[in-house]
Amino acid sequence: MENFIPEDRKELEAYAPPWKRLEPEFLCDARIFTLQRVPSLSPETGKEFDFFRLEAQDWVNVVALTSDNNAILVIQQRHGIDRATLEIPAGLVDPGEEPSKAALRELEEETGYVPEELIHIGTCYPNPAFLTNTCYSYMARNCTPSGTVQQDASEEVRMILVPEPELRNLLLKGLLGNSMGIVALYWYDLYRRGMPWQGDRNMR
Repeated sequence: MENFIPEDRKELEAYAPPWKRLEPEFLCDARIFTLQRVPSLSPETGKEFDFFRLEAQDWVNVVALTSDNNAILVIQQRHGIDRATLEIPAGLVDPGEEPSKAALRELEEETGYVPEELIHIGTCYPNPAFLTNTCYSYMARNCTPSGTVQQDASEEVRMILVPEPELRNLLLKGLLGNSMGIVALYWYDLYRRGMPWQGDRNMR
């Protein structure tokens, strides 16, 4: 095993050559994602393998804070695990929508809060093994309850305010358990410590 620290994405891509993607086959439309079979050729052996890919919309997460340093969190039932979860505000990016606009929209729709300032703090791939989407994280500062809550018919979201220093305790207790929200809180902590994210916010 050799030591290798890539300086940028171009250098990273050169280290692992791309596979040749053949014509994908549509398998299923499940509203929030579509399932495809993607036959692909290995760049090393030329052999063909099938991979399965979920085409999904991009996501946004918002670490939202009021002027008196309370974090805005939401509680809701998550049907994937059949349990209530405590999370930061989050949601889908609509087709053609800028991620920053989606972050503002989701924050207001879920909580009724509107920020004075929105700062991009990081971007990642939720699970690049089979998901195609990207997740954008933002920090919303000096939020006030000046907006309008507009939840979907199937959404039953409760909003709570928590002193910002308590976020760490909630993480350590496992009460903040959404993985993308935890990533956003990590980037928020780095930003707060003077180490802002340096990647391409528009990475795909």
